[in-house]
Amino acid sequence: MIDGIRARYMDYYWEPVTQRRMRSVYRLVRQGHHTLYIKVYHPRSALQMLRNLLAPKTLKEARMLYVLARHGMKVPLVTNHLKIHTVSALVTRGIEGSMPLWRLDETSRVKVMLDMALSLLQRGFYHRDFHVGNIMIDEKGNSYLLDVYGVYKARKVKERHVVGMLSQILMAHSPADDVLTEDYLNGLPFVKHVQTVVEKARLRAEAKRKSWVRGNVRRSLRSGSFSDKVRTGEYFAFVRKGISLDLDKIMACHRDNMSRGVDILKLQEKTQLSRVNGYCVKTYASPGPIARPYALRAWKGLLTLYFNAVPVPEPVAVVVFRDRSSMLITGFLDLATLDKILYHDYSDMENTDKVRMLKYLGRLVGQMHYLGIYHADLKACNFLVDADQRIFIVDTDRVTQSRAVTRRRRIKNLVQLNTSIPLGVPRSARMRFIWAYAEVMHEQPRELFNKVWKLSRHRDIVYTTSQGDKVEAWD
Repeated sequence: MIDGIRARYMDYYWEPVTQRRMRSVYRLVRQGHHTLYIKVYHPRSALQMLRNLLAPKTLKEARMLYVLARHGMKVPLVTNHLKIHTVSALVTRGIEGSMPLWRLDETSRVKVMLDMALSLLQRGFYHRDFHVGNIMIDEKGNSYLLDVYGVYKARKVKERHVVGMLSQILMAHSPADDVLTEDYLNGLPFVKHVQTVVEKARLRAEAKRKSWVRGNVRRSLRSGSFSDKVRTGEYFAFVRKGISLDLDKIMACHRDNMSRGVDILKLQEKTQLSRVNGYCVKTYASPGPIARPYALRAWKGLLTLYFNAVPVPEPVAVVVFRDRSSMLITGFLDLATLDKILYHDYSDMENTDKVRMLKYLGRLVGQMHYLGIYHADLKACNFLVDADQRIFIVDTDRVTQSRAVTRRRRIKNLVQLNTSIPLGVPRSARMRFIWAYAEVMHEQPRELFNKVWKLSRHRDIVYTTSQGDKVEAWD
């Protein structure tokens, strides 16, 4: 049936833009110009087919585009709507010289989204699926709203609509409160208590983001917009879409590294880690009979951090073998671990670099806990540091995200980190880390530091160096 729709535009070159299980978008090119876009909805289940047969989703969107255009909103011009049995398609004219909004800097993105949300609400519309990917900028700087299936006309715009729109913007951006109040909320006369609306929007944004991350992680374990599934008689794998990867060759190189003792990064009974070209390959032993393969757990933890914009190595692939042993493949970062830097280089570092690194670390851990992310093995050896003191997190098979991290778990993480940092790092430097962490979590830094220090004093300090593991006792 999709071929029947293609036949209507045979003189165009069909260039795929996005392809999902039930919806595909193509750019139709003729004579070198991007003249048309076509969104094809091709439902799979019997119920979805019946719904689209009776009330096509693309037709609903076409009608909303007409309505929005009549109300002065900038949207693509509808040129056609097609329906062949249960498959339907919406054809719109391309926007000349357009570029996606995400190419702009964050400040510009936020301003465009706030202005567009304000325009929608002032005209009595609410958008359930308002995000940066739904907006394009034309050659004159005008912003166009593309995907409008989630738009509906409200009988009366209320405060809850403002909270909903604002929370969707805050999911991916963090504009300062003054921007929200001065440029956005003051343009809505029915908003009575500005700070209350902002707080409600922030809380909803946090919940929405966690749900969005969970959904993305789940979708990564099937063929779709993020992953391609590969299955053989020996294993199945999920490979990051767009990455050309010879899995069998990488596996063979990793085994060769292990047998010859070259390019080995870690060698334990449970895990083996080696460098294969530009990739880091980590193999795991088989888990217990009811446990999930370790690499799947590490993949989910890695993507939980990745989709929350926490710095991690680039996700590449996960492989599960017939015996349930498994393999995780990520981009290779040729960086030293935090504990080695603190042991070998800390005393020679400039004071400004020391302060910047420790503050970055405190804010990073604070941001994780603020987002409900818990790393059960938060030690200095699981952080990699680059030349700009940016810090990346590795060893992600014990990473989870929930509604909130309890205080007990947060203290446990801080003690883990404090007792994996070399004794040579003074108490004042550790306090800088706690101060930066407490600022994110809105806690009293001195009280928090005293708690962490008290619990740390009864434990050994254990960390890695270039000469091997080292154990120290507090003075």
